[in-house]
Amino acid sequence: MVGHSSKRVNSVNPLYEGLLDLGEKRILCEKLFEPLGRTIFKLTDAAQPGGLDAYLAGQGYASIDRTMVMTLDLKGPFAPHPAIKVEESHRKGWVENYCRISGKTDKELALLTDTFDHIIPDQVYLSLVMDNQVVGCAMGVVDQGYVGVYNVGVLPDYRRKGYGRALMNHLLHEAKAMGCDKSYLQVVAKNERAVPLYEDLGYEKVYDYWYRVKDAEKK
Repeated sequence: MVGHSSKRVNSVNPLYEGLLDLGEKRILCEKLFEPLGRTIFKLTDAAQPGGLDAYLAGQGYASIDRTMVMTLDLKGPFAPHPAIKVEESHRKGWVENYCRISGKTDKELALLTDTFDHIIPDQVYLSLVMDNQVVGCAMGVVDQGYVGVYNVGVLPDYRRKGYGRALMNHLLHEAKAMGCDKSYLQVVAKNERAVPLYEDLGYEKVYDYWYRVKDAEKK
């Protein structure tokens, strides 16, 4: 099992059978994650050893945040939007606008800024400007012909007006210009706004992952 800081980055990713007894491995992981106050396992249908999900459920780990990984062949065309500006860096106010739009805290702002500072592949940042303010954001990470879509958000007052779709189309337009022919994204399966949009754009599910979580005080 591999330990990795938010759930996706700060979770146990069970990749191999390993040599220790399953109970020993669980206890070891719980000790490693004890300073964080909770132990989180990220699981897929391919998680090893087999039966791990049922075992963790029996140990009091709750299942949360089932997420779909989806991909798309960029056949297009994807039309740009005149109200969207494109930047190569988050250091010109993009990350602050995204956090305002998505309701992130100052602590989350600092964490996201640090995360973006350490992304190695090329990036593209989109800002949708309406009524003299940024009301929507999206970003992509470009690597080996793929664009990963992240941090898509629109202010509540501007939702259900097609701006999420406009951001996606513009981002995929930029990605094609940068040499991408495929895209991937991750979306919580219960997201009733985003999932239909992505499916309508042609994204298809490749696999699911979910988390098993138990707070330290409940052990």
